[in-house]
Amino acid sequence: DMVQIDDLNEGVMLNNLKKRFNKDNIYTSIGEVLVAVNPWKFIARLYDDETMKGMVSHPAAQSVPHVYAMAERSYRHMIRTGENQSILVSGESGSGKTETCKHLIQYLSFVSARAGGGGDSIERKLVEAGPILEAFGNAQTARNNNSSRFGKFIKVRFNSAGHMLGATITHYLLEKSRIVKQGPGERNFAVFHQLVEGCADDERRTWGLMGAFSYLGPGASPAQKAVDAKMFAILKRQMKVLEIPDAEQTFLFGTLAAVLHIGNITFTESAEGVARITERRPLEFAAMLLGLFPGDLEMAMTSRKFISPKRGSIVARKLTREQAFSSRDALAKTIYSKVFAWLLATIN
Repeated sequence: DMVQIDDLNEGVMLNNLKKRFNKDNIYTSIGEVLVAVNPWKFIARLYDDETMKGMVSHPAAQSVPHVYAMAERSYRHMIRTGENQSILVSGESGSGKTETCKHLIQYLSFVSARAGGGGDSIERKLVEAGPILEAFGNAQTARNNNSSRFGKFIKVRFNSAGHMLGATITHYLLEKSRIVKQGPGERNFAVFHQLVEGCADDERRTWGLMGAFSYLGPGASPAQKAVDAKMFAILKRQMKVLEIPDAEQTFLFGTLAAVLHIGNITFTESAEGVARITERRPLEFAAMLLGLFPGDLEMAMTSRKFISPKRGSIVARKLTREQAFSSRDALAKTIYSKVFAWLLATIN
């Protein structure tokens, strides 16, 4: 615990963190604050069941710097005092916030199950909800292969005996711009790539997932495609654990496919400066998957309706090519944000 260092300054702090890091001690305490330095590798016995059991069985172990000890102290204080507890996980991209949250949830689920709560059902659902949100809210960035592109607040409810009763997840600031454009070396949200590489042949035909999609950027390597396909199978299993019906999963993935088709809609401009759709096949596929008439979807992207201040009536104005592209992308971002909100509501 660096609070015990008499002359604590930035240099001393960094030197101590470095020495501990070189010995695979990635956790260091500063009073009630736990500093975690991402090891970017697997460390044996750091997060196994025996380590969790040790935190519960030996109170002295709760003073060691570890994410499980942080969760244990919060849990025991809640049981002892009946007061709500908060744990804030913060850090820059790639520092390990997502993994830290996973370990906190894993430990709280573990102690709840030991206390006889939930019959493992609630705890397991909460653990499985995390990777689903990662698929829909995480993406590869220049600094991190699995970076969360949204903030989340997780509220876990317990009864007085320490049994987990349920949880709710609230999200903030989803990076919708990533849906339509990614930087060099970056990817769209993981679920899009997983869907394209992992869907079954009949699903691929139904959703029209053949060929390239502009929203997905350059093609991935064969190894990455294999990982994406594997992760899609895991995603569907996790959805089954959370009891999301097959029919809703089908509609969900069909809607994601529609977003990809919307991204393939391109426009030309007439002599009058009015946008015209270049190729109708992406439009027709997107409309079919969304349950719309192609003409209605086309009008939504190539025209804008507003109320005339003079007459008070609705007036439609045709858009230019550039405006139509902006309208197309705005539609794709709105659909995805609605999908994300629906998924969270379903999980909750």
